[in-house]
Amino acid sequence: MKVFRTISGDVNVEQMGFTLSHEHLITRPPNYIINKDPDLLVDDVTKPVKELEVFTKAGGKTLVEMTPRDYGRNVPVMLDASQKTGVHVIATTGYLKGDYFPKEVEHMTVAQLADYMIGEVLEGMDGTDCKAGVIKAGSSYNYISPVEEKVFKAAVIASKKSGAPISTHCQVGTMGVEQVELVLREGLDPSRMIVGHVGENPDYYLHKKMMRLGAYIIYDTPSKVKYATDQLQVDLIKKLVEDGFEDQMMLSCDMGRRKYWKSYGGGPGFDYIPLKFVPRLIDEGLPEDVAHKFNFENPAKAFQFLP
Repeated sequence: MKVFRTISGDVNVEQMGFTLSHEHLITRPPNYIINKDPDLLVDDVTKPVKELEVFTKAGGKTLVEMTPRDYGRNVPVMLDASQKTGVHVIATTGYLKGDYFPKEVEHMTVAQLADYMIGEVLEGMDGTDCKAGVIKAGSSYNYISPVEEKVFKAAVIASKKSGAPISTHCQVGTMGVEQVELVLREGLDPSRMIVGHVGENPDYYLHKKMMRLGAYIIYDTPSKVKYATDQLQVDLIKKLVEDGFEDQMMLSCDMGRRKYWKSYGGGPGFDYIPLKFVPRLIDEGLPEDVAHKFNFENPAKAFQFLP
């Protein structure tokens, strides 16, 4: 049986349903980040249930929660929200990017970092038996630092040994190609690699190159006009479909700010992709069966757990 790993256990991929591939339910960045940008603190434990109810009403079934431990991951809150709403929640292990790394990462070896990630996938997170189903690694704006490279190398080892895929953070959409090239050098099957935030850097050539190398990409920028209009992203997606890459793209919104949540009085909310962006893709000429792949078939392949 093909499965994906949630915080509540392994689930048949046939039950994955409509999936948002890169989201956040609860966050607590380092204090110096909060002081500069308090909107990044998404810590009201009552809100995830409310926001997932918005998601389920729009047909949502699975959410990939990409908050690692050093960014405020809260296993009990995620588990509670999943149980109360019926949404499958895939939790993450690993690390975000260099600025947010806890100090010990710099001193840990690749093997030690890999062992930590493997333990969270196979045994449980934060003293619980709730297991991570995806491994996170990330890079900085326009460069991959030595310590970030070390985390990527550890993530590759952990992916090979645990069966979980790697999903990444690309700061403002940069360094995605370099991330894929790095994990390829380390011997990872590129189909186990998912590159996030590519829409923040709406560069057709780079998006195409990542997928030519064999990786998945996530457009998690719809509604964020400060990076790119939805029209520009629709056009990119349609062009990449014409080039034959419809099986390697996914959609999400990466709503890691209070102002993005309806339950905080903001928007667009967790129903934006199913109710607005996917219908727009279809209205603009993308075949419905192709648009369906971005939140159904492709996540089911990309996040499949391979023990």
